[in-house]
Amino acid sequence: MQTNGSHKLPLAATLGVVWCLAVVVSYFAFNLPYYSEKISTFGRFFQHMTGL
Repeated sequence: MQTNGSHKLPLAATLGVVWCLAVVVSYFAFNLPYYSEKISTFGRFFQHMTGL
């Protein structure tokens, strides 16, 4: 990493990565009930089909 005083680009890149990760994490966090419902529905179907 360059240390000659040009801290704007690394800071902007770091903020961009953090912002992107925050968006992805919040998207999955807000949609977690939907996904857990789908997974449990598939689990019940799989359990019914296998006879467990």
